[in-house]
Parts: sequence; C-alpha cells; structure tokens
Amino acid sequence: MKKFGCFLLFLCVLLPFSAACSDEGGHSKGSKEGYTAAQAKKDGHVVIENLSNQFDEIAQGAVKTKNLEKAFAFTEAIKNGQKSQLKVTIFNKNGKSYTNNLTYDGSIIVFNNHYGGYKLPPGKYQCETMTPRNDIFYLESCTDKKGQKISTVIAIISDSHSFKNTEQKVVTK
Repeated sequence: MKKFGCFLLFLCVLLPFSAACSDEGGHSKGSKEGYTAAQAKKDGHVVIENLSNQFDEIAQGAVKTKNLEKAFAFTEAIKNGQKSQLKVTIFNKNGKSYTNNLTYDGSIIVFNNHYGGYKLPPGKYQCETMTPRNDIFYLESCTDKKGQKISTVIAIISDSHSFKNTEQKVVTK
C-alpha cells in the first residue's frame, strides 16, 4: 500500500510539470534542446541567433537573423486588419532555443513570450500593434495577464544588415 501511495504522489507531482512543457499541439514551450536554426527556418519561423549573452550587445545587433520577411509580413497583416500568426525562435549563445508565438486576431496581438532574455519575463501579453524600427520589432500598448500596462515590448531583435535588406525588399514589392 505504501508503494501505491508513493506512486500516486509521484504522479501528482510529475504530471503538472510535464503538462507545462508542451502546448495543445504537443510542441515544446520555452526552451528546446536539439532544435536547430536550420530546422526553425525550414519550419517557417523568424530565427534569431544571439551572438552574445549580454542584452546591450544583442540590442546593438550582435545577432544573426533569418526569415525576417515573415515579421514584416506580420506587421503588414496587422496594418490591414488581417488575422495572422508568427513564430519567432531565439537561440541563445549556447544554442538553446526558445519559441515565441505571436497571433493577431484582427484586433489584438497575443504575444506568448517563452524567452526571458529581452528584459521581459516569460508570459502572455496582449498588445495593440507591432512596429519595426531601428533593427527591432516593438510591440506597443501591451498588457500582461495581471492587467498591468507595459508601453513597449521587444519582440524581435535583428542585425542591421538583415533588417535593412529585408525592409528594402518589402518596400519595393
């Protein structure tokens, strides 16, 4: 009987943690081991590879960015009031990945942030708009799940070369 009680206790403790590690589709939330930048790009994600562990250096462009056109397309969909989704996978300098999800339903952006490295704790945020400027995509007029207002949130940090090239391609279309 003691073994059965210990087994039940073990299950009660373990199951909530295993449920917290995956979403409805069975995809890993937060960090993923073994997921590569090439796979994330193939999966259609915006890919950010941090070249530093220091936020100030990352914010100054110490990153490699791929599939940035998807972020510009997402901002265009927002401007046009069209529903859209965007996945952004960030790889820290050690190669661990974090996938953030952005969903626009035609009126509000829901930002599921699983990466805590851009001075914003992981969590779910609702924002009014997303604006690209100076190599960074900002979410603006946001609210966290407790109702606290946050004026500006960083969603994507790009390197200057990728940002300018992609922006130029989008503008000339």
